[in-house]
Amino acid sequence: MQKFDDTKNVKTYKDKNIIKRLFKYLKPVKWQFIGALLLTTLIVLVDLIPAYLQGEIIGVLANEDMLNSEKLKIVGILFVSFMGIIIATSVINYFTSMMLQKAGQRIIQNMRRDVFVHIEGLAIAQINATPVGKLVTRVTSDINMINELYTNIIINFIRQVLTLVFTTVVMLII
Repeated sequence: MQKFDDTKNVKTYKDKNIIKRLFKYLKPVKWQFIGALLLTTLIVLVDLIPAYLQGEIIGVLANEDMLNSEKLKIVGILFVSFMGIIIATSVINYFTSMMLQKAGQRIIQNMRRDVFVHIEGLAIAQINATPVGKLVTRVTSDINMINELYTNIIINFIRQVLTLVFTTVVMLII
C-alpha cells in the first residue's frame, strides 16, 4: 500500500481569499441574512425590556406610599407586559432561526454541488492518490462546519456585540 503524503500538492490560501470564496455562496441568500440581522437587532432591543420591567416591579413593590391594591394592579400590568415581550421574543427568535437554517441549507446545497462537480472533474490518478477518507471528510465535515459558520457563529457574534452595545447605551440613559 502506498503511503499518502498530506503535504504534497497542498495549496495555501490567505484568510482574505478564503473569506471572499465563502461569501460568494452568501450572495444568493443575502436578503435572508439581512432580514435575520434586522430581526436579531430587534430581538436584542426587545430583550432589554424585561430587565427594565423587573426593575419597575421591584420599585413598585418597594414603594411604601402606594396602597397594596394599586401595587397589585401595576405589578399585574407589568407582569402581563413582561410575559407578552417574552412570548414575542420567542416567536421572533423562531422565525430568525428558520430563516437562517433555510439560507444555510441553500448555501450547503450549492457548496456540495460545486464540490461534487469538482471531484467529478478530477483525473483518475488524482482520485487514486487521495485517500477516500480525506475526500469524504472534505465533502461532509468541512461543509457542515461552514454551515455552522453561516447559521450560528456569525449571527451569534453579531447578537452578542449588539447586546453589549445596547446594554451599555441603556445603562447610560438610565
